Amino acid sequence: MKNNRKARYYGSFQVGADILGGYTASGSINYSSGKIESYLNVGYRQRKSEGKDNTDRINLDDQCNPVSYLNQKGWNDRDGGSLFTRAGLTLHLTQTDHIGIEGFGHFGNRNSNNTIRYESDVPSSFTSSERISDSDNSSKGGNINLDYKHEFSESSNLVARASWDLWVSDGTSTYKQHSLYPENKETSSWQKQESDNRSQSWEFQADYVNQFTEESKLEAGYKGTLSSQKSPVETYSGETETTADFDELLYKRSSIN
Repeated sequence: MKNNRKARYYGSFQVGADILGGYTASGSINYSSGKIESYLNVGYRQRKSEGKDNTDRINLDDQCNPVSYLNQKGWNDRDGGSLFTRAGLTLHLTQTDHIGIEGFGHFGNRNSNNTIRYESDVPSSFTSSERISDSDNSSKGGNINLDYKHEFSESSNLVARASWDLWVSDGTSTYKQHSLYPENKETSSWQKQESDNRSQSWEFQADYVNQFTEESKLEAGYKGTLSSQKSPVETYSGETETTADFDELLYKRSSIN
């Protein structure tokens, strides 16, 4: 009956939004027949956010009298988008042999800007300072699965799967700070960090099951994994962007195989 059923399509579509300017949209379509089953899902999400914070601190002496203060004000803006896709196809080659392929993909980016301003009369400290940080990050990746199933009987089958995963994440962050001290003394600093993360893996698995009776069953299988991972971080530091140099003390190199 399964192989003789008529082909049919069906799908759906959804959208949404928020008051900050973010929105979502997704859609899916499916097709099935006696020999083929397939689907495709696609979705996109855009997010935005803004925030502010104020913090006032008063330092007291042993008699609880104010001796100094440190005030902080901050602003931040964040936005980013992500695209998700998923698709699959199953072929019923015979009554007992089935092969399928499935894939998932993700593509995204995220940006943020943060500004913090300080005012203080703490001895030996700055009177005012401003720190600005910006970050720009992107990510992409996905996986592919290939499956095969053979049914020897209603109580015995062999299932095999091969999987491949790849994830990539890159990012750049900059930090700028300018401080003013008593007697018109000024200091400045600039720093940039660059990250390059990559992870890849292969997985192979096979399982055999034979159910002799309700009380006895034979199971056998194999599973193997190959993977590699890299996550270096490079940092450049200096008083300004034009004078910044590669900072060996903050260099991070990570590799796993």
